[in-house]
Amino acid sequence: MKAFGILVIQLCFFSSALVLEKTEAWKKRIATATLSRNRCKLYWEFRETEDGDEEILSCEVDIHGYNRIYPLKGLSEEWMEMNVDHIISGETYLITSRVDITDHVIHVRDSWGNSDELTYVVQQSDLERMIGSRHNAREKLELDDDDSQRRLQESRSKGEKKTMVVHVKTADGLETPFTVSQLEDLFFGADGSAENLKSRMGQCSYGQMRIEPYTNTDTEIQNGVYSLKLDRNAKNVKQNLVVDATLAALEQKFGDNLGRTFDHILICIPEGVVDPFIAYGFQNHWLTVFHGSWCGSLSAQVHEIGHNLGLSHSGKGDFNNCAYCPYADQVGLMGYTYPDRHGPKMCFNGPKSWQLGWYSSKNLDINPLTTIWRGRLIGLADYDVDTKNEQSEYRVILRLNSPNAPSGATAYYVSFNRKKGINDGTKDGFDQVIVTSQRSEKNKASQQEAKLSSLQSFKINNFDKSGVAVTITVNSISRTESPVWYADVSISSPTATTGTPTPIPTTGTPTKSPTRPPTASPTDKPTHPPTARPTARPTQRATPRPYSTNNLGSSFNWEPLKAPPKTSSSPSAKPSMAPTSTPTDPPTKPPTQSPTNPPTKPPT
Repeated sequence: MKAFGILVIQLCFFSSALVLEKTEAWKKRIATATLSRNRCKLYWEFRETEDGDEEILSCEVDIHGYNRIYPLKGLSEEWMEMNVDHIISGETYLITSRVDITDHVIHVRDSWGNSDELTYVVQQSDLERMIGSRHNAREKLELDDDDSQRRLQESRSKGEKKTMVVHVKTADGLETPFTVSQLEDLFFGADGSAENLKSRMGQCSYGQMRIEPYTNTDTEIQNGVYSLKLDRNAKNVKQNLVVDATLAALEQKFGDNLGRTFDHILICIPEGVVDPFIAYGFQNHWLTVFHGSWCGSLSAQVHEIGHNLGLSHSGKGDFNNCAYCPYADQVGLMGYTYPDRHGPKMCFNGPKSWQLGWYSSKNLDINPLTTIWRGRLIGLADYDVDTKNEQSEYRVILRLNSPNAPSGATAYYVSFNRKKGINDGTKDGFDQVIVTSQRSEKNKASQQEAKLSSLQSFKINNFDKSGVAVTITVNSISRTESPVWYADVSISSPTATTGTPTPIPTTGTPTKSPTRPPTASPTDKPTHPPTARPTARPTQRATPRPYSTNNLGSSFNWEPLKAPPKTSSSPSAKPSMAPTSTPTDPPTKPPTQSPTNPPTKPPT
């Protein structure tokens, strides 16, 4: 397998035939091509349907200036198993020897393992070195390490995003079931709606990501919504043909490379097409598509934009035996979608929030194999609360991750799902500590592992394939706004040797008597042994401790010290002028374990 560094480049396919037909033939076949330079950029398509979700490996082709993403067919199961973990949506290329494009599908004539017809994946930096391409500096973002991956993610999830919504009307009368004015309000709040795509992304990101309606001098675009009239029928036509025709019309209007003009394009396809769906979006891309009334669903809008930003689904339960489980995590909006037009008010779960980078100043990376940690977690809705004068530092998300973890290892994210403010509509695990896992492959769904209340723990066995168990414990949950609710959380493992102090010193008063058993070292100020009358000076040597420690180590062998030999049966009638040669017997037989309470009066 090749090395995996990355650099974005532009590529062209050369086709023997590709015609965007404007005749009846478009219903049967829009594109037919045999590619001679067989490489394309891979994308994951996340498609939501009434029966579950689909993750479709697709490829973007550039044929004579037309950008299209078509699903891949023909790759063997063995090839997928070997390569799937190396595929990063929008950052990996497929190179193969034989490819056909028919009916909007790329057919790979896979001969995996055959040296003369090898199909393989290569990252962008390797491909750039192979063909020596130089391209627009805007796209030259290296991805060799975690820091550069973070910078690329932030370029997607932060800043102003030029966004256009497309209202579609076809020749046979099918039409997006919302007016242009309604779409302006649903997506951008043009008529004053408090909850819309623009406001939701702005609130969850604390203004770091700004969805802005695309505007220009064209009167056909109103507050970011473009009304498109297709000169062809769409009833009982496959939806991918309608989408392709829509993209062709947009390219004629706005230029061939839509991805350079827009950050996001959201197409609202009318009801009545074949292959009905809810919505789909391409990971790390600019295109999302909605079917019928789902175009008005706020959660569907945010969910599909989330895929554009690089997010995968948020799941819960047994993925192998449950069609809905890969997006059943209702903590955030990468789980289920809801038909509500203006809700629910929620953001994203721990792994997704970490990936977006919106709360990075209060996130913390921990290697639990070496570090013991205890501290306070607050909800993302309290991220902007001023806590700088507090005794302890507050965190929003913890990521438990080992820098030496093997490929395909799983990271764990710990967050406090506070049901409040911008996250008031969260539907699962509210006001609890949520533990969520995420494999290193970005197309894999995150998995909710546990919901913890006060005094509950969750153990991660064999953390990062190390053979060591890591324990997450919720010590308490403070439910007072002074200044915020928080969860007191501990992270520990048997191999961890360093850590942070507890957030608040322990409180209490000292005990009135020695503990049992006595401490293994002398007290700060040794107690004086009781005598009939205080001695003129201290004894020659105080005992170091009331017990001997012959076998200090993992276990202790405690043996009582032998009593000193007796020298007289009772104290003298008058105190001696100087100490006796040996200590007098203790006044009681045997000595009391602690002074009486209250203390006895000193002897006369």
